[in-house]
Amino acid sequence: MNQKKSKTWLTILIIVVLAAIAYGVYFVRMSNQEPAEPIVNQLESQGASDEVSAIEQDLTGTALDGLDSEVSDIEKELESLDL
Repeated sequence: MNQKKSKTWLTILIIVVLAAIAYGVYFVRMSNQEPAEPIVNQLESQGASDEVSAIEQDLTGTALDGLDSEVSDIEKELESLDL
């Protein structure tokens, strides 16, 4: 019975160590990610006002020039998938 308890504790210890290693790897990967594109940062920093002038300023400051090329890239990727 004493040997069974030691095996149980050893199993628990291994699981805890593996979980700590997995958390460490996840944390390192998340900290090494590249920052978001400037366009994403710009979209996230839009004004919170509901005044017409503030909304117009947000609209004129939003660059949607490359949107068509991104949509065509997404379509190509979807077509390449074998569904």
